[in-house]
Amino acid sequence: MGAALIFFSLQYIIEPKLYFRYNPIGAFVANILIVFYSLLYFFKQLSEKGPFLIVNAGIFFYMLSSILVFATGNLVFNEKYSATIPKLMREINTVLYLTFQILILIEWWKNYATPYKKLG
Repeated sequence: MGAALIFFSLQYIIEPKLYFRYNPIGAFVANILIVFYSLLYFFKQLSEKGPFLIVNAGIFFYMLSSILVFATGNLVFNEKYSATIPKLMREINTVLYLTFQILILIEWWKNYATPYKKLG
């Protein structure tokens, strides 16, 4: 994580124009870090059972797929693709994000909503 912070700092110091533009390399590095930590959590879950496995699965698949979605970010500036690619990427990202939110709801229901039913 520290290496990523140094990478981002150097990237913006060397090329300050990136601050005002879309930075696909920065999005890739940030998402890949989250995917890596999610993968570490999966490996930890193999040895001991813990909470939030469904949320972690949602984070893993959403971030992994959003790497592909946001990697096409600079295609929107290309005149040839600017009519179709942005709408398609928004729709794909919306479906993926909705799936992620549903997984969070399922995990919340499983961990927090069911104890209240047992008490009442």
